[in-house]
Order: sequence, then structure tokens, then C-alpha cells
Amino acid sequence: MKTILVTGSTGTVGSSLVEALAKKSDVTLRVATRDPSKHIPAGEPVAFAWDDAQKLAAAVKGADVVFVLTPFVDVAVEYTKNLVEAAKASGVKKLVKLSAAGALEEGSQLSKWHRDAERLLEASGLAWVTLRPNFFMSNFVHYYPPDASGAIYLPTGEGKAAWVHPLDIGEVAAEAILRSDYDGKALDITGPAALSVADVAAVLSEASGRAIKHVDVPAEAARAAMDGMHMPDWMVQGMLDLHDVIKHNRAAATTSVVQDVTGLAPRSFAEFAREQRAAFAAK
Repeated sequence: MKTILVTGSTGTVGSSLVEALAKKSDVTLRVATRDPSKHIPAGEPVAFAWDDAQKLAAAVKGADVVFVLTPFVDVAVEYTKNLVEAAKASGVKKLVKLSAAGALEEGSQLSKWHRDAERLLEASGLAWVTLRPNFFMSNFVHYYPPDASGAIYLPTGEGKAAWVHPLDIGEVAAEAILRSDYDGKALDITGPAALSVADVAAVLSEASGRAIKHVDVPAEAARAAMDGMHMPDWMVQGMLDLHDVIKHNRAAATTSVVQDVTGLAPRSFAEFAREQRAAFAAK
């Protein structure tokens, strides 16, 4: 029986991991949360805050494995350091971290932060696994959904990405947590095919019965829109860097990691679109 602490448990990947681990019979699942009184779908809620040493120490106490999923903030490396140090002091045996595809790329601040955080695990003296998923299919629900006219405005040109289903990431993460096969490795997690945003729009159109299209926009127009939403400068530049990754096909390669780790083929974008049909239907 392993005791597993999951951070970032209410987010896209964290909730998928909790769902995957809840199906296992050989785990005690602990779910980190700022408010333990709130309902969680599975596991034992544990009070948690990235910047509170006492809560960190109490949360990791007794855990065998900790899943490290920091929020999208400019102090993510510091947060990772806090958790790694608390885990080491508590006797945690293994850390599994959600990183991102492109963590080894140079020239991007987000990539540097991801790689710096990865190095903290590698230098910890504990067993570790790093997960580097490609762009999430769910981004088209949460971050850049079609607008009322069915347009998806993104400065990605005809570039492609191997979009991955969050459930596949969660299932790979569960296996990486429970098995030692992947200790000391970085796993590049992708979907089954590279698709441009125009390709995605076509898939969403078919699933929803609604005309959806990609509208390519200049990067400066995207910057102005994000500035208008009062996003911090580091986040605006980070998002532009990510769009550029897609535009120049630097996220187009596919891997067999989902199949190799879970024994199942990665879910297609068509499957995701059918699951989320209501999100893409005309309002």
C-alpha cells in the first residue's frame, strides 16, 4: 500500500490523476487543497499552501510519493523547491512532476523555469519521474474556445501540435507514480497525431454541428489582447512563446509513451471533441 499526495488536484491534469488513482486498490490517496472543507471527488483532503512551511510539512508527512504540480505563476521554481525540501525532510521516497514539452528548449522563460524545477527533483536524492506533456486538447475549452461566431483566434499559422487528452496524462502519471519502471526518466506525452488549429477547428465543427474556424492573427494583436486583459508581462510573453512553438512545428512530434505506459492507444482529438460536444455547440 502506497500513500500518495497529489498537489494541483483540482486542475485539468490533477483531477485526471485523482480519477485514475481512485480506481487503484493499492493506494491511500491524499489530495492537497487550500480548503479541506470543500468537497473533493476522491481521497482524503489535506490542508496545503505552497508558501506555508508548516502546511507543507504536515501535508507530506507519511507520504511515499508526491505528485508535484505547481500553479501557473512566476514563482513556480521556488514553490517546487519548497515542496522538494519538505518531502526530503519527511522521508518521501519519490517525486513525480508535471513539467511541459519543450522544457529543454532555450530562449523561453517558461521553458527555463520548467527545466530549473526539473533539476530540483534530479538533485533531490529521491526517486523521480518528470512528465512532459504536449499541449492539452482541453485548452480549446478553458483558454481559447471558439467565440460566438465560431472563430478561434490564435497566432499559430499553419503550425501543428500533437495535442494530448488530459485523461491520458493522468493515466500515465498514475503508472509513473505506482511503478519503478520510469524512475529517473522524463516522459514526453503526446496525442496520436499532429494537428494545426485549422485541423482542430474542422474536428470540432464535425462533432458539434457548428461551423468553427481558425483565424490566424499577428502576434502583436494577440499581445495587445492579453495586455487588455491586464495579464502580467511574464505571462503575456510566455503565452506568445507557446504560440510560437506551435507556429513553427516544434510540438508536432508524436511519441508512443501513452501506449507504452498504459497499454492503451492515446485518445484522439475526435474522441475529445465528442466528449465535449456541449462545450462547442452554439450557445
